[in-house]
Amino acid sequence: LNSAIVFADADLEHAADCIVAAAVAVNGQKCTSARRALVERGVEAELLSALTKRIEALRLGDPSDSATTLGPLITPAARGRADAELERVARAGAEIVARAPALDDPRLDEAGFFPAALVRAVPVEDSLRRQELFAPVLSVESFDHDDDAWHIANDTRYGLAAAIYTSSAERATAGQERLEVGVVSVNQRCDSAELEAPFGGAKSSGNGFPEGGEYAYSGLTMLKAVYGAPALP
Repeated sequence: LNSAIVFADADLEHAADCIVAAAVAVNGQKCTSARRALVERGVEAELLSALTKRIEALRLGDPSDSATTLGPLITPAARGRADAELERVARAGAEIVARAPALDDPRLDEAGFFPAALVRAVPVEDSLRRQELFAPVLSVESFDHDDDAWHIANDTRYGLAAAIYTSSAERATAGQERLEVGVVSVNQRCDSAELEAPFGGAKSSGNGFPEGGEYAYSGLTMLKAVYGAPALP
């Protein structure tokens, strides 16, 4: 699942801004949405506080209202699945750290509105760490060393996107090499994509065809070698 990896030398406020934005954009229903925030243990409490503040400041409502920051999931059934998954992971021992404020209007339940959630202490083998939920649910877990961060991020069958937050160019370069994903963002949102750049995933992510820039042509054309000689008289 898409991971945002935050090291102790990062600008934590900037990282929190990027992570929450990437977790809730399109109401958490992007293939590149942030699903996990991996944070160096020494700054876990500080980042968790920053993420909590931003999650609790989200506003559910009419998507056509400029003040709204979180709209509905695609169907009421999708909202039901997200609710059930959150209840299940809590029973499994995870802590629900924060939720976006819910609106007291039964029509919103029928419309599929789901308050974003921040979760920590998710069991290692839990499906929330393994499967896509496509809802604004962000899990947080800590790591002690760089190698731990790369290992946790790669410990999934998916490999689409990841973000690294650090002030170290050396560490950022190491992450670009070690992360088993198709898109790596450094000190910006993991859900970023530019048309002129290649886009695609590793492992079980993507459909096997490259997208973006000149690489997109290879998915629409066939490479062919043609040999010929002058026509005989």
